[in-house]
Amino acid sequence: MSLPRNLVRFAPLTLVLGLAQSAGAQTGTVGAGGPAPTGATPPPTTSKTPGTTTPPSGATPIDTPATAAAPPGAKIDPATGEAPGTAESAATTSSGTSLTADVAAAAAVKTSKYAAVDVAKLKAAAAQVDTAWDSYWPRLTFTARYTRLSPITPPVLGSSQFSTVVAPVPGGQPVPPGTALFASPPFSFPVILDQYAMQASLLVPLSDYVLRVYQQHQSAIDAYEAAKWNAEVTKMNASADARVAFYNFLRARSTVTIAKSAVAQAAAHLKDMKNRLDAKVVTVADVARVEASHAAAELAVIKTENLVIITEANLRMMMHAADETHFALGEDLEAELPKLDADLPSMKASAFAKRPELKAVDAQIAATEHQGNVVEASLYPRLDAFGNFIYANPNQRIFPQKQEWKATWDVGVQLSWSPNDALIAKDQKKVVSGNVAVLKATREQIADGLTLDVTNAYTKVREAEAAIATTKIELRAAEEAYRVRKEQFTLGSTTSALLIDAEADVTRARLNHLNARVDLRIARVLLKKAVGDLK
Repeated sequence: MSLPRNLVRFAPLTLVLGLAQSAGAQTGTVGAGGPAPTGATPPPTTSKTPGTTTPPSGATPIDTPATAAAPPGAKIDPATGEAPGTAESAATTSSGTSLTADVAAAAAVKTSKYAAVDVAKLKAAAAQVDTAWDSYWPRLTFTARYTRLSPITPPVLGSSQFSTVVAPVPGGQPVPPGTALFASPPFSFPVILDQYAMQASLLVPLSDYVLRVYQQHQSAIDAYEAAKWNAEVTKMNASADARVAFYNFLRARSTVTIAKSAVAQAAAHLKDMKNRLDAKVVTVADVARVEASHAAAELAVIKTENLVIITEANLRMMMHAADETHFALGEDLEAELPKLDADLPSMKASAFAKRPELKAVDAQIAATEHQGNVVEASLYPRLDAFGNFIYANPNQRIFPQKQEWKATWDVGVQLSWSPNDALIAKDQKKVVSGNVAVLKATREQIADGLTLDVTNAYTKVREAEAAIATTKIELRAAEEAYRVRKEQFTLGSTTSALLIDAEADVTRARLNHLNARVDLRIARVLLKKAVGDLK
């Protein structure tokens, strides 16, 4: 879940100063924490994070400084919004976890539900690799069988009217003249109704080793690689989302203090105006205008405090942190970041070499192509070697049958081919070719998205770096203008309206400098994500 940055950036400014701000500001959503689809990896700019929700009732708001707001005209730290000496750093006054963007990202990646889904998919893909490897083994089958035959009349050789004549002469020899002949009584073959058999069969798929098994194994390996890279995509998006949520939370906390400073300025101004009203120096209308400004500033404090609650709930959800955990912010917004020194072409090259989205779809393409080779194997005859060992009672190969256990065996090779399978394989090959074409087109879309991703992130960093220097000058000028206007108002040489404008300019300058500091850190996060360096 990510909050719109225009809400974080402009709400206090709108409430304090009454300025109409554009609603089309950039949002803080960076990526998806969700799993990549099975068929194709989505473009990197697609977001699947849940929408913004309000915090549950009873949510614990973050601790705010307990000291009074800065007096009018006091210097305010543009990064924290606090006046020096009025409050200690949140990192030293809050108890609990010392929170930085890195800590938030690590917790979000570790506890991401989408990452858990990817882990399960990765295990399933690994099992598919093991299954494909097992296909290299010849197929061994054991069978035990019992059969009960229906009774039949046993066949009889000879009868009471006709007998078989036999002679005491070795087989194959002519019967000498005068040899005594004997009439053999009728005899029959036994009919054994209970049949028992145990058989072991071994099938060696000779042609499948070349045409099917190897291709299936490679396809499973490539599918595992795709699942692994899709898991990296999920981790990267979860990390980026958590970092942006952390900086928006930090922005909201600092904005509260700036809003409180604006209340203090308005309160001091209102007190001065009431004293002047008692002295009949100003009119009731002049006092009413300052009262309205003071009320708007107080409302801005409430709004910004609510914004802290919302951004904190957003961050807690991503980190899956307990409500009772208090965050001590351990990152200094005033710390200078190194200037961007890489050029745009080198960053694009880094993105194409490192982004896991491209690696995932490349692995999916390879896996699908191997599956096409498996399908194509059905176009060709199949060659198998086989062997059987039979231990049966009675054994069917022994004549006449006897009710006793006998063992026999057989071995051979078999060549088979089905025109039906060939026709089906031909059509399935077209389906696989279409899937490969879809994946390759998807890869081109991802590549276009990466190019735009890197370009946008690169320009945002440059813009934020320039904004820091610009807003620092703006803040210095606004504070000096306010100081002069305050002195003039004290001497009675300027109006209350001009002093209100000067107060508004100071607040605006403080917010702008705060936003520039936060925006630079968010832009650096997005740039690292775009070039594939975010972990």
